[in-house]
Amino acid sequence: MYMRRIYDISSQLDTFHCRDFAGGYPASMRPLDTSCPSQEYKLRSFFHHGGDCYVVNPEWQQITYNRCSRRECNFCGVNRGLSACVEDYRWFTVVSYCTKLKEGSRIAPLRLILPVGCTCQHFAC
Repeated sequence: MYMRRIYDISSQLDTFHCRDFAGGYPASMRPLDTSCPSQEYKLRSFFHHGGDCYVVNPEWQQITYNRCSRRECNFCGVNRGLSACVEDYRWFTVVSYCTKLKEGSRIAPLRLILPVGCTCQHFAC
């Protein structure tokens, strides 16, 4: 999961030129905050096929999703337009028990699209 971070690079400006560090950041630098923080949740149940569905053995499947903690981005240096935290999505296959499916086929693998992180995006007004 990629999340843009703000770095304390005051002593490193001439070396690193304020860029993103795709492979991590040097040990001498520490992240101050994220521009779009998110909260992680474990998927245990959801609504699908017109009824309730439950994740089979959720501790083993470990299906997690993230929700943006705020709407506005922190530290976006854009002068015009609107910057907003937008959720990034990914497909998951989840073995589930669904109450509204036919008897004998209530346990089934389902494809769900879930939010996995947040990205700061700029929108022109």
